[in-house]
Amino acid sequence: MVLKEKKLAKKKEDILRSAAKIVSKKGLQGATMEEIAAELLMTKGSLYYYFKNKDDLIYQCHELVLSTAIARLETYLHDDISSVEKLKKAIATHIEFAINEMLTDFKN
Repeated sequence: MVLKEKKLAKKKEDILRSAAKIVSKKGLQGATMEEIAAELLMTKGSLYYYFKNKDDLIYQCHELVLSTAIARLETYLHDDISSVEKLKKAIATHIEFAINEMLTDFKN
């Protein structure tokens, strides 16, 4: 990946993480593109350089969360532990992500 692509990917990840934080506090309806942009000291218009619209941003945010969970689960495959322990870790990770999702829903 060339430097420009790396910077673009890093900026998108920063935006997604800020969006996730705001959505977790305010819910999908409460979070606005203006607020996400302000959190990052950007203009609302500059967000549209990275994302088509709010739905696209939220979709990619969801993908980031899922890929983070999958990456964590994949590390367990290589751990030098029994299959039962791997399964326990996988279940614990699933529960952790589910609880975080539920807590976000209940806040809103």
